[in-house]
Amino acid sequence: GNLYHLNAEEDPEAPDWPPSDKFPRFNEMFRPRGVMHCWATDEDDPTVDERYGRVGKQKIVDTAGRVDRFRRKYGLS
Repeated sequence: GNLYHLNAEEDPEAPDWPPSDKFPRFNEMFRPRGVMHCWATDEDDPTVDERYGRVGKQKIVDTAGRVDRFRRKYGLS
């Protein structure tokens, strides 16, 4: 599911969003992460994912990325 309010994925498209060429760390730290499919498991996975940390007893699948205005307009979310 989405971890933000419904149109938060559009924030980077706003004219006042800090440009990545001038503020690269801002985008790394605060850009929406997109839609994920996650579920609990009985298996303890010791893998440490750079985006999510230790996986543990869950499965994490990154879906098609951000749900931007184009994807929402054409039902591609």
